[in-house]
Amino acid sequence: MTTIDSLLHSVQNLNNEEYSEFISKISQYNKQRQNQKQLNAASQFKYNDAVKFTNKNGASISGRIIKINKKTIKVQTELGTWNVSPTLLSHSN
Repeated sequence: MTTIDSLLHSVQNLNNEEYSEFISKISQYNKQRQNQKQLNAASQFKYNDAVKFTNKNGASISGRIIKINKKTIKVQTELGTWNVSPTLLSHSN
């Protein structure tokens, strides 16, 4: 039996209260992990860096960093200002 199979078996045996607590702890862990991922990504950038990202329509957008916030980076482009997750940015040449 793999670790995941063992874990699933254990989860199936939880009562409702234990299950709710388990889900709450998993949710907290995921939030902490996502926050750490964003912080690590943001540390790769600095003010005025040239960056690019892909918008929701699949278009590549280029601009310069004008502000680094806790969870997003503000990018000035020809189309306006965008608040972008640092995990979606890359340096442009």
